[in-house]
Amino acid sequence: MLSLAASLAASYCFASGGLSMLAAGAAWYAVANILDCADGQLARVQGSGTPNGRFVDGIADYVGTVAIFLGIGIGFSWLGMNLWAETVVAGLSSAIHAMIFDHRQNSFIAASRGDNGFHEREMTKHSSGGPGGGTPGLGGAISRLYVGYMRFQARVISRFLPPREGGIHPENAAEDATMIRLWSYLGPTTNRTALIAFALVGRIDIFLWAVIVPGNLWLAGVWYLQRRIDRRPAVRIPDIPA
Repeated sequence: MLSLAASLAASYCFASGGLSMLAAGAAWYAVANILDCADGQLARVQGSGTPNGRFVDGIADYVGTVAIFLGIGIGFSWLGMNLWAETVVAGLSSAIHAMIFDHRQNSFIAASRGDNGFHEREMTKHSSGGPGGGTPGLGGAISRLYVGYMRFQARVISRFLPPREGGIHPENAAEDATMIRLWSYLGPTTNRTALIAFALVGRIDIFLWAVIVPGNLWLAGVWYLQRRIDRRPAVRIPDIPA
């Protein structure tokens, strides 16, 4: 919630259109990014993550991102520049990049733990509103929305990145580690860092084109590499008799 509040403050600053307000917006967005990264890392370290927390975190990210791009469009309008088309395309591109990275990151973490059925089990576990089945009230509604999001995410991404033939095996660990690093450049932190940098020099227009052109070219390139890897049969190390 604090991260979302900081994002909304950044959006307000970007909407003002002035150069000094762009710097203030960059500072607020840096705070939002730090808080957004910290909560997930803390949840993993403590083992305190929950589907409700994951869903609320995702909603906060999407609301904050929409507010940021809305603020950018309004800010350009105040300056007499009609860049709404570029702003909308960059915003949609950022959302797609974030969704794909989120799916790849969760798949990588699950595979690292030897848990190839993570997504299916999460959806089954929470489809009735929680582990106990049919959790009433707000918690149950959030769980069902969380499952709906996971299903939508899996359905969309599977069209472009079908599951690896033969599944994921420990022998692929080094290759998968390299790929997740490449995918991470499409994550929200990269997007926010770029926006902060361009806002500080007063050229958010360049940021929009950076997302649209280099960002989507990077997505296409990493997708191509991932598909080549996933289509290749997993290489298994044969057991050596004692």
